[in-house]
Amino acid sequence: MSDIKLLLINTIGLTGADLLLPKLSKYEEIAILPGQNFSVFKDNLYRVHDYKGWKSSDIFNSLARNLYTKQGRMWMGLTKFMKDEDRSAYPKDLHKEIFSLNLKDSRDFVDIIKTYILSYYEACGLDVSKRLFASWFSNNVLLNHNQYNKFDEEVKVIHVSCSISRWLTHISQTKTWDCSESIKFWLVNNLYALAYSLEKGNTLIIYTDELLSSEEDLMNKIEKFLSLKKVNNSQALYPGFLLINTNIIEEQEKLSKQIDKIYKDNGLYKLASSFEDWSADFVKKDNVKEMLGNFSKFWNSTCHTNLDWIGPIGDQIIEEVIKFTEVKNERNFSYTFYHEYFELNSDHYDQVNVHLNHFLGCLEDQIVLPPLPFFIRICIQYLSSSAENCMKSAHSYVSFKQGKIYKTLITDEFQIKISNFGLRKNFENLEDLILEAEKTCKQ
Repeated sequence: MSDIKLLLINTIGLTGADLLLPKLSKYEEIAILPGQNFSVFKDNLYRVHDYKGWKSSDIFNSLARNLYTKQGRMWMGLTKFMKDEDRSAYPKDLHKEIFSLNLKDSRDFVDIIKTYILSYYEACGLDVSKRLFASWFSNNVLLNHNQYNKFDEEVKVIHVSCSISRWLTHISQTKTWDCSESIKFWLVNNLYALAYSLEKGNTLIIYTDELLSSEEDLMNKIEKFLSLKKVNNSQALYPGFLLINTNIIEEQEKLSKQIDKIYKDNGLYKLASSFEDWSADFVKKDNVKEMLGNFSKFWNSTCHTNLDWIGPIGDQIIEEVIKFTEVKNERNFSYTFYHEYFELNSDHYDQVNVHLNHFLGCLEDQIVLPPLPFFIRICIQYLSSSAENCMKSAHSYVSFKQGKIYKTLITDEFQIKISNFGLRKNFENLEDLILEAEKTCKQ
């Protein structure tokens, strides 16, 4: 086991890294866990694991935890993507027994993770004789790496990012995030990974966009990085790995194009889109290295998981980025509509702050409206606030039902999304307000 290195599949979150796992599982040199593992320690997500003084059985129980959404769907755990029959067949008790026997006295994170992965393979009757790497997918573990003995020597890293338009699409499909602030999260966390790569080596940075558009080229790059033999595509896929759903990918491609139209003139978005052009020179600056180190310390002292709040240290880094690149914002009416006329973020996702109370008429034609929670919430509030304002004076009125926003919201596609996102009551309240405005304001 001592000759086997760890291979971390690192991610800032929701980059599509889990799509890479089944590809890597086909290589005889890699023992890789299915699912998403080790993201929680005690009560805190994505922070340092410290098992000093713990019993082996308690360590296993911590590593083997599953996390669930309020709706009961598993979103973190070894069996996250397993079918029910495979989940039932997973020999968890045997896995725990082998892990406890093999871990011995070490409480180093590197040894613990390696033992857990290889114990899983042994428990499932999978051969590890040719394995060179024990691999797992979790979160942005690089932010924690300074707290782990032997990490730099024992762990190789594939940092999986994705284009900013794709990432904003991914994160926006199920939750409400302020994408203008989330761009900062993408930048700071990818800058940290790049700085780690340049300083420590043993790191390959890839984009899931490459996996979807040029898989063979990407896998050749990974094979070279890890010195792998060519993949054996005839090998059966082990249970628990997520396969690419072309329908989902096609929908995400469509949404990404809409996201790009909204944010393409935002300065930070432009920097994320041209990340490779300026980032390497930026992270080599001594003051930036210090700020990134402080960002890691800050992160590990907190508990927030917001993708649209990076905190004071992150804000300092972004200020330095803007000064270094001299990037400028350009006017874009869709962006102005969503981020200047209204305010909405993950901390008050059910409350839109309003700075616009008037119907925009033909200017609505310029507004890009993706079928995603953030944008739908704002559009419902926009029409609701406009209707309420019209009723205050009731002397001048034009029907909002003639505008692009309302006509889009009542389409079958958006009505399904409105129900799926729990916005049915919001939309019904809007309909009531418009009906009341029609009665009150029409002469």
